[in-house]
Amino acid sequence: MFFTRRIKNLKFLLLILVFASLSFLMFIGADLFNHINRQRRNSNIVNLQKELYVEGNVHVNTDILNNHVEEVKVEPTEEPIVDFMNKYSDIHQQRRKHILRTCDLHRDDIPQMKNPPILLVNKKHKIVYCQTPKAGTVSWSRIMLVLSGYKDYNEVMTMTAPQVSRAWKSHVPRLSSFPKEEQDNIMATYTKFMFVRHPFTRLLSAYNDKIRMNEDRTYARGFAGYRKKILYKYSKKNETSEIKFHKFIRYVLSTKHNNAHWREMYKVCYPCDIHYDVIGHFEDIKNEAKYILKLSNVTDVTFPTASGHHLTNSSNEDKFKKAYSYIPDKDELYQRYKYDFMLFGYINPL
Repeated sequence: MFFTRRIKNLKFLLLILVFASLSFLMFIGADLFNHINRQRRNSNIVNLQKELYVEGNVHVNTDILNNHVEEVKVEPTEEPIVDFMNKYSDIHQQRRKHILRTCDLHRDDIPQMKNPPILLVNKKHKIVYCQTPKAGTVSWSRIMLVLSGYKDYNEVMTMTAPQVSRAWKSHVPRLSSFPKEEQDNIMATYTKFMFVRHPFTRLLSAYNDKIRMNEDRTYARGFAGYRKKILYKYSKKNETSEIKFHKFIRYVLSTKHNNAHWREMYKVCYPCDIHYDVIGHFEDIKNEAKYILKLSNVTDVTFPTASGHHLTNSSNEDKFKKAYSYIPDKDELYQRYKYDFMLFGYINPL
């Protein structure tokens, strides 16, 4: 009886030990499984982030909470600034080479500079800007005013074009205001830039902005003399006082010394005599301006977008075609602006 009772007790103890062992193993196994699962999930998240960031054109926004991804949001980003700057550096290197070759080839036909153009200077950022009317001049004058400390950015951006024109003449230094020795140093060491525009859209913009009657039936100030000359020369008696675009073109072709707003661009900034670091194209002015500002370490100013204060819409294709459809002397007009086309890489669309 004694041995029988002890055997039963041993069996009971063995059952308890087996049950305890199984419970312990199950607990350890579940914890190990959860740990492996967490590692696998975290590894997937890291791999996903690496994979997306390697492509270089997406942004990943992850929120890891309670061992799972709450949200993965993918958004496109802008071109990396280094790639952007390298691209535009190459563009302008090619433009400079092309202009040098064209100037050398046609030097006998392209008049040399007798008097320097208006060159605006900012000493802090070491930039020199040549104004080419009807190629983003008002916007760049705003930038030069801000950099000169005239007013803060928001105030300058609300100024009208006439206000900007009056302000830069008083508050932005010109190269000619510096001593000769300092002028030479500025031209040798500063970033020099100018802007160009398709010659024929620039002509149409000049007409719309300076010669044509505005929507409020007013005219641009300072151009009344030109309007009188055109009306006297090309209008019949009792004819309306509105000046058509083709009459403006006839006047431009009949005069040798034109206003800077429709003068040939190579006769405004003289790129065959002044070696500009950047010759920007108005058609890509947002990117060109970004490149110039970054090149000049201007970090607290962005280039202004077009506003209702100064917009002529002369680059609209339909308006362009309609305006030039009435021009009889297209070949003569091209010959007048031939070197603008050749120097700056534009194509004659007429």
